[in-house]
Amino acid sequence: MFQYIQPVADTGSPINLGGLIGPDSLNPGTTFEDQIDLKKWFALNKPGTYKIHGFYQLAFCRPPLTPETTKPWGEIMWSDYASADFEIEVK
Repeated sequence: MFQYIQPVADTGSPINLGGLIGPDSLNPGTTFEDQIDLKKWFALNKPGTYKIHGFYQLAFCRPPLTPETTKPWGEIMWSDYASADFEIEVK
């Protein structure tokens, strides 16, 4: 049976495209974690369970060729996304 899910309003700024970007270098075997306050981006003001599909855009870069390079990361080798479905409960 099909269940309609009502989307919540996006309350984030259209000027801010998700926050500041910048390089995070990871050594082999290390992990990256980030915490996001979803209430800064969505109207989660009613109690209940919210189903969310989240994603994180990743750009895999070569190291810069020289220290004098104008940007702190090198050429993008490829881009990809890490994504997952999850639920949160607002009380």
